[in-house]
Amino acid sequence: MRFLNKQRSLVPKARFGAWRETASPPRLSFVSTREGNAMLAPQPLISEDERERGLQTIVYEAAFSNTTAALTTGVILTTFALHLRADNFLIGLLASLPFLTQLAQLPAIALVERLRARKAIAVWSSVFGRMMLGTMALLPFAGGPAPLLLVAMTLVLCLLAAVGGCAWNSWMRDFVPDERMGRIFARRTTWATITTVVAGIGAALCLEYTQEGSHQRDLAFSALYLAGCVAGIASAAIVAGFPNRPWPTPDHVQLGCGN
Repeated sequence: MRFLNKQRSLVPKARFGAWRETASPPRLSFVSTREGNAMLAPQPLISEDERERGLQTIVYEAAFSNTTAALTTGVILTTFALHLRADNFLIGLLASLPFLTQLAQLPAIALVERLRARKAIAVWSSVFGRMMLGTMALLPFAGGPAPLLLVAMTLVLCLLAAVGGCAWNSWMRDFVPDERMGRIFARRTTWATITTVVAGIGAALCLEYTQEGSHQRDLAFSALYLAGCVAGIASAAIVAGFPNRPWPTPDHVQLGCGN
């Protein structure tokens, strides 16, 4: 058995206290050194107040991320595809993409482990994914290629969501204390449910009072996807403000035979 060189990791002084740094070189220097990504880099110290604010913000951020989902996915997406005159095959493909793209979590695990920049991966995948929604807002005016463009943009959005979700799950599992995880995510689910219902009813009314196939329906879909884009970018901005606990990984051990 051979032990690899020790890596730089950050370990807690106490379970809920500030975080201190232990010696070994950082795994991903470009995240902490580039000025544009400074706020996404791990923080050497996280105070109790910062941690508590982060835990509260996790709850309320759900209002924005689920507003995005309610306005742009599910039956809204299917209705949008029908409005763009997508055929049955493309509609079936659209419905399967969120599930097929979950396979992207397999390479995403390696990516997160390699870069060890969970916050940066979660935020940037969210930003670029939600930008697809802003582009989709233009599809009612794109003409013939619109259905294929919708499928292509949805594919990119779902792939980025799968990668970002992998980083998010790992990050939140490490950041939220075990004994408070159930309570925090139960409150988050409550906010998610309320905003999904409200936004979903609003989207339904928006489409109900516009005539099928009309220019007003074009504008309605464009407004829904633009609103979803704005809510999604707001969600990413909120997530970018979360405290970023460093990667508390133990030393890696390579198992195998040899001298």
